[in-house]
Amino acid sequence: YKETIRSVTVYLCTYFFIYIISLLIVSLDGFDMTTNFAPIVATFNNIGPGLSLAGPCGNFAIFSPLSKLLKLLMIIIECL
Repeated sequence: YKETIRSVTVYLCTYFFIYIISLLIVSLDGFDMTTNFAPIVATFNNIGPGLSLAGPCGNFAIFSPLSKLLKLLMIIIECL
């Protein structure tokens, strides 16, 4: 029982740590929070399009190469 709780806690802490670091990196591009937040969630959870500038009518082309590399790494991690 304790091992299961520990495993879930470690997973959630790691997930949020990676998410916050990713959000800080993507925030360097200078877009609003919705534009920064949604593509990370969409990429990290594989849930479809983002919101705002990276929404269904947009794409990730507006982001810097560093942000795109970060999103590519998230996709690679999903495949593992």
